[in-house]
Amino acid sequence: MSDNKKPVAGVDIVDRRYVVCLLNEEGKAPRYYSGRSDTPSGQEKLFSLIGGRTVVMPPDPLSTTAVHRFGEAAVSIDRGYEAYRISGIKNGKRMARFVALLAFHQGVKNTALTKKEQEEMFAKQQEELDRLIEFTDSVGPLMERLINGNATPSDVEEMIRLEVESRYPKNGNPPLVEDIDLPDPKEDSFFARLYRYLKAKT
Repeated sequence: MSDNKKPVAGVDIVDRRYVVCLLNEEGKAPRYYSGRSDTPSGQEKLFSLIGGRTVVMPPDPLSTTAVHRFGEAAVSIDRGYEAYRISGIKNGKRMARFVALLAFHQGVKNTALTKKEQEEMFAKQQEELDRLIEFTDSVGPLMERLINGNATPSDVEEMIRLEVESRYPKNGNPPLVEDIDLPDPKEDSFFARLYRYLKAKT
């Protein structure tokens, strides 16, 4: 058994859908989840599941994003999936569990990104920077009106909309402001504090 007690995860991705297998610190008690690999909500669901784990994933743009988010020490892109499939490991739950067990017994191997994967990572970094700049430029005038005491309820709604959209790719589909659940009074996230601050000002 591995000396590393960190829980692990194995991911298989086929036809824009992923299956993730989560194992506990003993490499047992598998739990399976699935989702879309090409939508912001599906990707965020996966990232929420694998955070804090040692993860093995196949070559895929989603895997490159995972490396960018969690680092090479946590996420390994394994290029042996095709060989595993040829040897008899079926795609889906079985493949996800197989690579999760590899992660448990062997740990994460250093991932040497291909030129294409490096370009995808650089593009992701630039996209995040562009979203931050766009958010700052858009929210500036609204913040000025807020500070001057001239903000309206529609300004508050616009600031919330911009904050939500800043967390999604431009080609994604962020939820509508009216569809967003109001934050729990005890929640202390940036969004919750921003929401309460803006409401108090208006």
